[in-house]
Amino acid sequence: MTKDIKSPPPSLTKSGLMKLLIVILLGMGAFFLVLAIDQLSRGGLLQRFDDFATDMGSSYRQWFRKQSTGNLLVLLPLSFGGGLVASISPCILSLLPVNLSYIGTREFTSRRDAFFKAGAFVLGVVTVLSLFGLFSSFQGLVMVKYQGYFQAAVGVLIILMGLSLGGIVRLPLPQTLLD
Repeated sequence: MTKDIKSPPPSLTKSGLMKLLIVILLGMGAFFLVLAIDQLSRGGLLQRFDDFATDMGSSYRQWFRKQSTGNLLVLLPLSFGGGLVASISPCILSLLPVNLSYIGTREFTSRRDAFFKAGAFVLGVVTVLSLFGLFSSFQGLVMVKYQGYFQAAVGVLIILMGLSLGGIVRLPLPQTLLD
């Protein structure tokens, strides 16, 4: 009669321990990065950067107002430039860990490959932010122009959802696989 040799749980394998170690090191790195940023902010460096980003955004906004925005071929590059300016703002810098972790998980064969893959990622982020800005400004224009209709539609939707919650009305909502 032979005994079955039990293998260790998957979390205790060498690759599992390496993954855990990487997560712990990344967490510690983020903690020390927060401490370093706190020290820099006390020295005024972050305030100067914030002032620089704000001034740059203000300058771009003033320049943008002087441009002809009636033509779509002019508007798209201008909104792309706005996305570039927005990408250095402190709000966007909070995405830095996400960006670095994504780029850090890519396999690079050379410095050139790394440059092109990182550049494509950054270009994609800037493009998405530019398009978000373009679509939100269009959405804001539509909301202002048809504000009363939107308020009435949202009111009706809230009433229907309340009646559905109370069991008075059954709304045919899509079902998930978990239901």
